[in-house]
Amino acid sequence: MDSLTHALIIAIPLSLIGHPDLAVYGIMGAVLIDVDVLFGVLRIKDPGLYIFTHGGFTHSFFGALVVTLFSAAAAYLLSLAFPLIMAPFGTLAVTAIAAGALTHIMADYLAYPGIPLFYPFSDKKYTLGILGGPSVFLLLASLIYIVAMILGVASIGQPWPYIAFFCLVVAFSSGGKAWAAKNVKGRTIATTNPLRWMVIEDTQDAYRVYTYDFIKGTSPAESYEKFTGLAPAEADKYAKTPEARRLKYNSYIITVEKNGGSITFKDPIREKGYIWYPPQHKSLTVSAE
Repeated sequence: MDSLTHALIIAIPLSLIGHPDLAVYGIMGAVLIDVDVLFGVLRIKDPGLYIFTHGGFTHSFFGALVVTLFSAAAAYLLSLAFPLIMAPFGTLAVTAIAAGALTHIMADYLAYPGIPLFYPFSDKKYTLGILGGPSVFLLLASLIYIVAMILGVASIGQPWPYIAFFCLVVAFSSGGKAWAAKNVKGRTIATTNPLRWMVIEDTQDAYRVYTYDFIKGTSPAESYEKFTGLAPAEADKYAKTPEARRLKYNSYIITVEKNGGSITFKDPIREKGYIWYPPQHKSLTVSAE
C-alpha cells in the first residue's frame, strides 16, 4: 500500500481517540516500515539476504519490533530538536510508533504478493489476497483527502467520507475475491483491475494459468509443466541454494527444465509479464552435475 494511505490509517484513529498530537509518531512507525526499499543493494550482492528487500524482513512482526525501537530512538532526538511540532516523548509516543508499524503490516496483509509475518521462523508469505498490490483507488482517495485538508475543506477529526470509501474498497475487493473463488477452481490472485482475477490451478504435473473476468468470463488457459527433462528429486538438489530460495520467495509458481548441461528454474507468470512484481529474479540457471 502507498505511504499516504499508511500515514492516514494511523493518523485518523489517533485523532479520533483524542491524540492528534501523537500523529507524527504514529506516521513515523507506519512509514519507516518501508525503509526496506533501501536494502536492494544487499540483496543483489548476496542472494542469501533475499529477505532484506521491499516487503521482506521489516514486514514481519519481529521486523516491526526492530523498526519500532529504531524509530523510537530517532523520534526521541527529533522531539528534542523540534519541541514545537512534536509532543513530548514518552510511553504514549512509543505506543503510537508501534501502532503505526502494526497498522502498516495489517494493511499490506490485504495485498499480494504477501509478507513474511513470522520471519525469522519462516519466510513464507501471508496475504488476505484481496488487493493486487497498492490500490490506485485508495491512493487517489488519500491524495484527495490530504489536499482537501490542506485547503481547509476537510479535517482529520471528521474523516468519515474517507473511512467510508476505504471500507467500500475493502468490501468490494473482498466480495470480488469470494465471487471469483466461487466460480473457478484454483488460487485466485488479485490484479490491478478489481474485476479481473488471475487463477492458478495446481495439478499433479503442471500449473494451469488463466484470468477470470467478471464480465468476459475466463480466458484460455496456459499450461506450464512443473518438471521438464528431469525428475523432481534431481531438481531438489538445487532447491535449497540461496539463489533458488530467493527465486522461490519472489515467485508465484516455479517450473524446472533441464536442457543439456543446465537446469533452469523460472516463474513464467512474472517472466511473461502477467504480474510484474517483484520485478527481479524471475529465473535461475545452474549447471547440472
